[in-house]
Amino acid sequence: MNWKLPGGKQYLAFEYEVMRLWQISPETLLKGGIGTLPLLPLTHVTEPELPGLIDDMSLRFQREAPQGDVASLWTATFVLMGLEYRQAITNQLLQGVRSMRESVTYQAILKEGRDAGRAEGRKEGREEGLEKGREEFRRILLAQGAKRFGKPPLKIRKTIETINDPVVFERLAVRLLDVNSWTDLLAELD
Repeated sequence: MNWKLPGGKQYLAFEYEVMRLWQISPETLLKGGIGTLPLLPLTHVTEPELPGLIDDMSLRFQREAPQGDVASLWTATFVLMGLEYRQAITNQLLQGVRSMRESVTYQAILKEGRDAGRAEGRKEGREEGLEKGREEFRRILLAQGAKRFGKPPLKIRKTIETINDPVVFERLAVRLLDVNSWTDLLAELD
């Protein structure tokens, strides 16, 4: 990318080269700046070499990184490792990294996961509660109707099984007091 003055004279130029991390030796990044260290587990490294690499990173973070940045660097490492390694390996290798868990980024990731889990749980709970409520409405309607009109025929039971709307159940429960047969009770559904 080139930046030019209004007269056309170039005053700033950016050049870049695409690097394939999985083809680079870890030593190449270990010689670089502290900000590139979270990329180390994605370099040309085998799983058995990872613990030593994590130890090297830890030493560099302790010696060179400002205390306030260490948690963010470990969080970045954790997130990036998730692109390549199984969760069990990542958790095992980074389990002793307390500062990562204190990172605002890590906490934000956890919060997002908890919030999504809660929302999903609430949705499933509502759906499960509605279905249990429907089953209970059906059971009560059939029990009260049976006491009033006798055992319901199969066709009536099947019709009641198809009802899902709580408002319809409520109307049928009130109507049950005013009609004389299963047919009359369900007449308004037709």
